[in-house]
Amino acid sequence: MGLEYGELATQESLTANATSHKFDIDVNYTLNDISMSFFCLKLAATATTNQILIDKVDRVEVSTVNGDPESSIDGDDLWDFSKYAFGNSHNYISKLTSTDNLPHAFGMQYPFSPHPHNLRAPFGLAPRMGKQFTVKNIADVAATFDAYTMDLLLEGVSGSDAGTSGHMKFTRDAYTSGAVDANQDTQVIGKRLLGTYNFMTTSHDDLAASASHDVTGIRSQRLLEDTTSVLKWKPFSQWGRRKNATNTDLGVIAGDVTDIPDILDDGRWFQDFGIQSLPAGINMDSGKKYEIRTTAGVAEATRVYGVLLA
Repeated sequence: MGLEYGELATQESLTANATSHKFDIDVNYTLNDISMSFFCLKLAATATTNQILIDKVDRVEVSTVNGDPESSIDGDDLWDFSKYAFGNSHNYISKLTSTDNLPHAFGMQYPFSPHPHNLRAPFGLAPRMGKQFTVKNIADVAATFDAYTMDLLLEGVSGSDAGTSGHMKFTRDAYTSGAVDANQDTQVIGKRLLGTYNFMTTSHDDLAASASHDVTGIRSQRLLEDTTSVLKWKPFSQWGRRKNATNTDLGVIAGDVTDIPDILDDGRWFQDFGIQSLPAGINMDSGKKYEIRTTAGVAEATRVYGVLLA
């Protein structure tokens, strides 16, 4: 196996303003992932959260020969995704403080493979398929953090282990849902559907006293094949398999755990269709149209991602 590493950025400034940073990823080896490390300083002696720290990274996009962009995901959604999809994956994040000018940092991974910790798995972005990797950041927010910089590192393989059965991508659909029971159809195109990944503003933990259990932002989802429903699930369908704890959850039993890198918001959830199975996910017939139908439990800001093998 020929391991390949390449630096895209070293201590590149994210600047104080909203900016897009674009990097060439037209490489001659199979890309497994892009490792992203972010550094900053605390701005003012105020309390803060991991969510505020990570919010500087607004969105990550990947352009390939198939699309510009072919894949797009919000920064905080990407942070939580690895916990839901890969179970025991823990991104690094420094312990939060309220000390002015104290260094803080966090790191996360953009995966091209559904097995990002196994470079020998037969997945990844094939040589010369990549075009551009884009990191978009928001402007600095007063009394939070400033002086953000980032390091980006490519990780991949060449030689006999560089064969790939496809690469992961995220099809992003961000919208404000309509009335209760309103439907939003998100078209997904790829070889296999690995799962759906979602954000709803109102999660189960946000429900008011005496509220029904199904008035969360997303009430249910279905997979449509040529308009025919072939599979249905709900936000709590995988609680028995994997319910990741938030910092708030852990704080109830463990005191101060603000340095533990667990999920930011349990309004995010991943419906797993076998992302780490072989073969991975649900086969998608190239002659058929596939959509994720999302039914609202309340009208609010919602994000739906098809997680696909392309």
